[in-house]
Amino acid sequence: MVDAELVYLSTAPADDPHNEAIAEQGLAAVYRVYHDAGIRRLLLPRVLLYPRQLELVARAVPDSTLTTAWLDVSDSVLAQRLDARESGDSVRSHVDRARAVKESGMRELADLRVDGEREPQQIAADLLTHLQWLP
Repeated sequence: MVDAELVYLSTAPADDPHNEAIAEQGLAAVYRVYHDAGIRRLLLPRVLLYPRQLELVARAVPDSTLTTAWLDVSDSVLAQRLDARESGDSVRSHVDRARAVKESGMRELADLRVDGEREPQQIAADLLTHLQWLP
């Protein structure tokens, strides 16, 4: 698993406010290291808000088969999880981002949709089963 949060920096250039260029470079670098070590599976937990973000992943991880999953989660469960994970002003910003994600149209582009109302362990097991990554 590669944590996409590595790109959250305190500064960003005006023409790339979400540090997408550095995200692509960082993911490509990490991918090469793991690929050269013989690892052939990469799990990237990441919110994709726009199709260009999926294109970024495809460029950074060449010659790969990408599978995108959309987690269907109610607003109440989402709020509950964010309240447990975040604090202060970040709760509101994450709720706003979640709303933007729901309205982004990316759900229609996902390869599979997953019931996100269940426990995270169940969700992970279903995804790994779908990908045929479990013995």
